[in-house]
Amino acid sequence: MTQDTKLAEAVAVANVPTLLMVLVQLTGDKRWLQDPYRVRRAGGTGDNDTGGLDESIQKEIRDAALEAIAAWQAGKPVALPDPSNDELVEMLTVAMGETVPQEYGEMTAAQLGQTPMLWDEKIDVPEGFNVVVIGAGVSGLASAVNLQAAGVPFTVLERRSDVAGVWQDNRYPGAGVDTPNHLYSYSFAPYDWSAYFV
Repeated sequence: MTQDTKLAEAVAVANVPTLLMVLVQLTGDKRWLQDPYRVRRAGGTGDNDTGGLDESIQKEIRDAALEAIAAWQAGKPVALPDPSNDELVEMLTVAMGETVPQEYGEMTAAQLGQTPMLWDEKIDVPEGFNVVVIGAGVSGLASAVNLQAAGVPFTVLERRSDVAGVWQDNRYPGAGVDTPNHLYSYSFAPYDWSAYFV
């Protein structure tokens, strides 16, 4: 199987809203953010792979994405390598099929590596100084990672035998909600989720 065949097969089953954003970044063409390409949000917890778009529009998007990705692989530079926060919010709004708040722009830029994900400067701390982090849940772990990156001594206190906070006690096998997975991810430790929603 050739690389071209693999690419074509991957694009043929790729999530259409994601392909739209790939097109915007690779080509810089913002027509992909307008009608008739605007995603219609599906109800429930599905991944909305079609974007709620007609099959003919999906085909147009897939064909254009295949061409743009192949051109990029052949050396064509990305037209929009570092979208602004406003552009990211616009892109997310279209990809999600719903209004995305402005504050997501900065967070998304960090997750894309456009801004530092961790504190990147060492801090001078007084001798004997030590931060106490209460709990090894989501926030406690993030605090510990950033304190370590800043060179600040710390101790994590956790009442349970392992990390995870309340998620160690509260598990719901097979249950799903419409919460986007990025809300359960650290920007400094990306995770390859098997679905877009938890």
